[in-house]
Amino acid sequence: MEKRHDYVLWFEECNLDSIPIVGGKNASLGELLSAEIPVPPGFAVTTKAYNRFLEQGGIKKEIFKILKDIKPNDMDSGETASKKIRSLIENTPVDEELQDYMGEFYRRLSKKCHVPAVPVAVRSSATAEDLPGASFAGQQDTFLWIRGIDDVFTHIKNAGPVFLLQEPSITEPKWDSPMKKLKFRWEFRKWQMPGLQESCSL
Repeated sequence: MEKRHDYVLWFEECNLDSIPIVGGKNASLGELLSAEIPVPPGFAVTTKAYNRFLEQGGIKKEIFKILKDIKPNDMDSGETASKKIRSLIENTPVDEELQDYMGEFYRRLSKKCHVPAVPVAVRSSATAEDLPGASFAGQQDTFLWIRGIDDVFTHIKNAGPVFLLQEPSITEPKWDSPMKKLKFRWEFRKWQMPGLQESCSL
């Protein structure tokens, strides 16, 4: 049986060696914590979890089939593919075991923050963002003030597709590029409003 470490990790469990499974941002947050620099509590959902979602949802082959219709110099074909794949991902449920892992970590995060259904930021990023032939950092969706596990599940899926779908048609038109091999991960962080005490964080 696979362990939860395959799918979810606290920031404290991340470091630079974790980049292939949690991406640069999560790895850096883990390094900051190791250096005893304050970081809002949170956890990462790994690339293995995302790949499992695609495989068990039965949509991985369909996604690559849609991608084949993208024409390198045709922005409209990229937009069309983007919309199709976004819809496919958003309408595919997360399997129960992954829901259990993520749900348990969200509950623990709420307990750690002393806030029921703690508001979180849901962010996505790739394990490679600044490549020699393409730079596409900062173009992923970030969702703030997400409360409750159902909304967390929804925004996990919403956070990933924007990056996966839109960038190749803009910055890397050739599909024999590293873009084809990108993996994704998600991070959750307690969202803190400026000027509020932690116990009142929103």
